[in-house]
This record gives sequence, structure tokens and C-alpha cells, in this order.
Amino acid sequence: MSEILNSCVNGTWELKDGKINIQGDFDGSLSEDFAKEPKILPFVFGKVSGTFDIGGLEITTLEGGPEEVGESFICSNNLLDNLKFGPKKAKRYYCSNNYLNSLDGISDNCEEISAAGNNISDLKALSNRDSISGILMLYKNPLLKNLEGCPKTIGKGLDVSACDLESLEGCAAEVGGDFVCGHNKLQSLEFGPKKVGGFYDCSNNRLESLEGSPKNVKWMDASNNRLISVKGAPVEFSSRKIFLKDNKLSRDLLDSQVEFLTSTDSEFSLEKWFVNLVSGRKLELRKSLMEFLNNKKFVGDKSTVIFELLDKVDLAKISRENPGDLAYLSQNVEKDSPLMDYILQNKSKFSDSFLDDLEMSSDLSDLGF
Repeated sequence: MSEILNSCVNGTWELKDGKINIQGDFDGSLSEDFAKEPKILPFVFGKVSGTFDIGGLEITTLEGGPEEVGESFICSNNLLDNLKFGPKKAKRYYCSNNYLNSLDGISDNCEEISAAGNNISDLKALSNRDSISGILMLYKNPLLKNLEGCPKTIGKGLDVSACDLESLEGCAAEVGGDFVCGHNKLQSLEFGPKKVGGFYDCSNNRLESLEGSPKNVKWMDASNNRLISVKGAPVEFSSRKIFLKDNKLSRDLLDSQVEFLTSTDSEFSLEKWFVNLVSGRKLELRKSLMEFLNNKKFVGDKSTVIFELLDKVDLAKISRENPGDLAYLSQNVEKDSPLMDYILQNKSKFSDSFLDDLEMSSDLSDLGF
């Protein structure tokens, strides 16, 4: 035993009342003879003033482990399915990449938790904590469907990506560092943190809106969602700090919405953005918009996206109230395009003035004009 402890302990150790107390750190990987079997026993530890590291040793139980750890307790990359016999006290608790289905038994006083890559299904074990001063890493827990029990304040980063979340209900209200909730099934950011000190990653979800996001973040990744509008996006940054690729609406059009949002003091209006774009002087963006609305390859879902956008901006209403704003659109609409299909299907809602302009701009007699 002495030979193994001398190899694994950086500091001093003593055997007292049948338990090994360490003044310093312990690293079980430094001796080939420690944990030859998948357990800590026959060693029985008491108090460790520094870090206790038994990561990557294929251990199946924490029985025999220390009662108290002054710094970090590391049991990641093992075969654990529970934290029974783990330390009652440890500043930082790292138990990633095991087979845990809960955090029951985790240290009462830990300021930082990394429990990624497990099978955790709930956070009830954390429900008695108002805050955690460090990070809380819970990514890649595919059985985690809700965040009930999550502390309300996280001092540093919170990562709940690649779980099975459909809602952020129960999430922390304030995150001092980065907030990552990507690769889930979120349709809304409602109930998410209202303050995020770092970046906000909500990519690879099913978001149709950014409502519920904080007013100010360092940058945001909302790529690979279902956005046609940036309504609700943080207003205190430029389009260069928000990533919007691979959404329903093209990135350049979504970026132009962010630009429009940050240039006005009023609440974002999709209708006002559309009118500003289609009647404004930004020729490349106007051209991009018309290419999107006229693209004959946009059939099925893509056509539905165009119809959804035109419904949300209420194109027919614009034609009735300010038909002059649609002069460029009426001059550039193409036959057999999703835009023309939309106008035909909703013809009775459009103003006569707009329809007259449309007829003058194109030979549409074969379409019933």
C-alpha cells in the first residue's frame, strides 16, 4: 500500500483510524497497481486537502473514496452508474462520461460541476441550490428532457447542449459566462436566462423566433433553425455578432433584419423591414429578396416558407395601404413563381391599384388579370 500511495500522492499522507488522509493531491493513474480491479477498495480514504483524481480507471463504484476533498474530485471517464459513496464535500466535482442517471450523492458545497456525457434524466439533486459560482456542464445527456431543479444563478458557463430539451423551463435566470443550448428540440427561447455574460449558442434547434433571448450578449449563434424573422434578437450588437446561416430565410436577408433592428429605437416589425427593403436603395438586397420570392425551385416546404413570410409581413395589407411601396416588387414578379402563386391565391385581398400595376408590368392575361 505504501508504495502505491507514494507513487500517487503529491504531498504527504497518513493512516489514521483506518482511513488515509492526504495533505496534497492524489492521482490514481500514476500507479499501475492502484484500482487493478474496478474499485477503490481496499483503500479507504478520509480527507484530501487538494485534488483527488481517479478518472479513466474503469471504476464501477466510489466505495472507499474520500469523505472530503479540498479542491477537485475527478471521477470522469469511468463505469459509474451512481455517485453513492462520493465525497460529501468537494469544491469542484467532475463526473463526465459515465453512466449516471442522476446527480444524487453529489457534494453539497461544490462550486463547479461537469457531468456531461451521462444518462442523467433530471436535476432534482440540484434543486436545493440557488446558485453555483463556477460552471455547470450537462451537455450530451440524451435523457435530459427538462431543466427543473437547475440553480437560478450560474457564475460562469452553463452548457445543456445535445440533450433532449423541448423547453428551457426551469433554466437558470442568470449565467455569468457562456450559455449553450444547441442541438436540442427547442421551438422557443422562453424561460431561458435573461442575463448572459458570454456568448449565447442556440444553434441546431427548431426555433421560429428569438423572443426570450437576453437583450445583450457578446455574440449569438442561431444557425440551423427555422427562422424567417429575428424578432426578439439581442438589440445591442451588429449582424457581425449573430450567426444566422441555414435557416428558412437566407442569411443575407436575416442579417439585413438585424441591421434594421439595431438602427431603430422601436420594436422590430417584420412588415416595416420588408417595406424598407423592397422600397429602399439597397439594390443587392432587393435583388436577393426577389430571387428568393421568385425562385421556381422553391416548391413544397420552401414554397410554404415564402407563403409564411408573405403572410407575416401581410403583403396584401401593404398593397391596400401603401401600394407605391410595392412598385419594385410588382415590376419584378415572375410568372409561375411562389410569389405569383401567393398573389393569385389571395387576389381578392390585394388592392386594385396594386393589381393594375402588376398587370401593366407583365403580360399576365393568361393568369386571369
